[in-house]
Amino acid sequence: LVAAHASVRFDLRSCRRLIGAPCPPNPPSALTSIRALPGSLGDIAVVDVGYNDWPESYDVPRVMRALRARGVDRVVWVLLRETQSSYRGINAEVRAAARRRRDIQVADWGRYARGRPWFVQDQVHLTTTGGWALARFMRREIREAVAYLRAREDA
Repeated sequence: LVAAHASVRFDLRSCRRLIGAPCPPNPPSALTSIRALPGSLGDIAVVDVGYNDWPESYDVPRVMRALRARGVDRVVWVLLRETQSSYRGINAEVRAAARRRRDIQVADWGRYARGRPWFVQDQVHLTTTGGWALARFMRREIREAVAYLRAREDA
């Protein structure tokens, strides 16, 4: 983290679930990808998955153990927009885990996006403008995670 540059690896898939079997086109779960990606995952990981999940199977502690085992020190976990009760349940799981763990940074996308015209009719999928807004939001959250780790290093 001391280096002045960063390397970034994206592992993006549609219909991905945190742990469970995916919906078509059948991407690996986030947990499967965490375990399968080669090399270290780096200091910071971003988890932005859950709209295709159920709260009962959304196992944040299990994913956190896998990320820690791969060398991740800080996890930026993106909350879902709470347009359905299942999304509220998933967000509750993430918030509960973050209260128990200092290595989770909750990124409240729903609060950031509230009232914005960034979504298509289903209120989940993004317009082009919404995609850019999500990118700005993620940039801010990742910068905050970097600052947190740097401050911890300096302490």
